[in-house]
Amino acid sequence: MRWIAVYALSLAGLLLSHAMVFFLVMLIFVPFIIISILGNRKLKLIYYHSSAVFLFAGLSAYYLLPSFFERSYTKFNSIMGSAFTGNTFVSLKNLLYSPWGYGMMKAVEGGMSLQIGLAQWFAALLQQLAVIDFTWRILIVSVFSAAVLGALAVNQFRNKIIAIMTAITLIVLAFYANRNHWRINQSLPWDMPFFLSLEKTTNSFNEYTPKWVREEIIREKAPPWEFDGDLEARILEDKNSKWEAEMETDKAGTLRLNKIYYPGWQMTVNGKPVVINYTDRGLMETTLPGGKSRVAVSFKETPLRRISDSLTMFSPGISL
Repeated sequence: MRWIAVYALSLAGLLLSHAMVFFLVMLIFVPFIIISILGNRKLKLIYYHSSAVFLFAGLSAYYLLPSFFERSYTKFNSIMGSAFTGNTFVSLKNLLYSPWGYGMMKAVEGGMSLQIGLAQWFAALLQQLAVIDFTWRILIVSVFSAAVLGALAVNQFRNKIIAIMTAITLIVLAFYANRNHWRINQSLPWDMPFFLSLEKTTNSFNEYTPKWVREEIIREKAPPWEFDGDLEARILEDKNSKWEAEMETDKAGTLRLNKIYYPGWQMTVNGKPVVINYTDRGLMETTLPGGKSRVAVSFKETPLRRISDSLTMFSPGISL
């Protein structure tokens, strides 16, 4: 049970650290599981792997299920499907060595390092020739595989002294070949006011923007609200998941908050739930009566997220 728990936590940690890298690693991990089961022909292995995968799925359910089912709400597939296609194949020169920069590939400020590493190449050649035929994210599979092959190659030497010397050579070569990555190669003159002035997302291409949002209406330093008439307001609370204000209008009209709608947002006017209209621009809108009103919006869990959270909370107990 201890190793099953470590197994499940390792898978969950990999998924939660980077989902794309997780699925790439699965390209070599799933075949490993199948080969280990077929090679040993032990039913216990099926039980161990199944238990670990079940526990892993439960532990990561709070992230895994919403990210899978709610991706259709965003522009991810339409944007990322063609963002890098044909533009991210890595040259042999960069596979051998490339300095580390700040941007993506072919960035003005210097792209990210895409090398496999000299030590990894050497270790892989001891066992087999590495073949790279996918875009740059697949390098994680090559780097990890090369490390495993290096260990297997060292293990093939019957002479312990030769094995130790080979292992030391690989380790020294890895440190020496990556010495340029021990320090920042380039600094950019970006001060704190520059970062504070940014109001964009952390996505590379705004790929997680909800698909119902019209991007041309999203602008920096926009007013917090718009109203079809005169409106005076006093903000009472302004947080990421909750916003509340007292408002006074000269007539009834449409209130548009400068907040993008996403499933989970709820709105009340004078304590009563109201329907949020977002189909026009993607921003939250509602009808506001004339006179004084108290408007509040808060981000709550959807039924899917509540179920996912429950699975994560109770999966350790169910597994035991």
